[in-house]
Amino acid sequence: MEQAREESRRLKEERDAWEDSQEVRELKARRLQMREQMGLFGIKNWDEATPEWQRYVDRRKEYNARITQSRERADALNEELLASGRTRQEQREQGEQAAYNAEMERSGVGREEFRRRKAVAEFGTTREFGEAGYILPDGKMLDFKGEGGAKGQRGMDHRQIADAFAANELGRARTAYMNQFIADGNVRVMAEEPGVDISAETRPTDAQLEQIRKMADSLGVSRHKFGLDISDAAGKQVASRWYEGRVRGDRVVQDIREFYRTGKMPAQSETNAKGVKDENGRTISGSKKAAALDGLAAAGYDDAYARELYKLFG
Repeated sequence: MEQAREESRRLKEERDAWEDSQEVRELKARRLQMREQMGLFGIKNWDEATPEWQRYVDRRKEYNARITQSRERADALNEELLASGRTRQEQREQGEQAAYNAEMERSGVGREEFRRRKAVAEFGTTREFGEAGYILPDGKMLDFKGEGGAKGQRGMDHRQIADAFAANELGRARTAYMNQFIADGNVRVMAEEPGVDISAETRPTDAQLEQIRKMADSLGVSRHKFGLDISDAAGKQVASRWYEGRVRGDRVVQDIREFYRTGKMPAQSETNAKGVKDENGRTISGSKKAAALDGLAAAGYDDAYARELYKLFG
């Protein structure tokens, strides 16, 4: 292939040098002068009647044809190399998939559980929500801090879960692996929001719900917000809920259970309504009641006592 490309470059340089020769430049200047005298139609007769010009045209055509042939040979060789490379890659991926399947068969577990075991072996686990990538059905959380990552922070993209699958098992798009892992029944953790993304098809286990409750009661409470997304196997969001102000883990879990019981989210509670603005255009926590309860909570009153006080004095 390199030889064909080199030949093409050499021919082009040779043609350009010939075009720039004294002989050709004088011929072109002579033709330009004749064109000015004879006009566009007259110069065609001159071209046909002038042997030097005909030889020039023929030689230029020959150069261009040889250059084109060299480029075509180079392109054909390149395509053969690419095809050969694709074949080798496909063979390698097929071999890796076969080895992956054989290992899964020996494990005696299903594909979903095998992926989880591979993920634990690849990434390890963590107790920190900030470092977590996913919550597994047993409640353990995959450590997505990353090598050399900051403690308490996720440093890896959720799509790196593709490393727990066989090479190219679901194609080149790594998002497909993330969506599949969630569909397998693993909860995606987004501590930076904070929030979680769960599968619409696979009900979370009690262990996962307990972790979600703890996350909402820690990160959600400290940041006064928490997000809940429910997605189908293609990653399309089918339901969501955003909690602001007084975030309670029990309420988040209750809403999740309601979705899997009825197929839809319950009506948004007054204390967690989103999008209400105060007179300055800032979002508040849904209502005067929510603001009052927030104030009582800030003063140190627990939920039950705060509600009783609101009934008496609100």
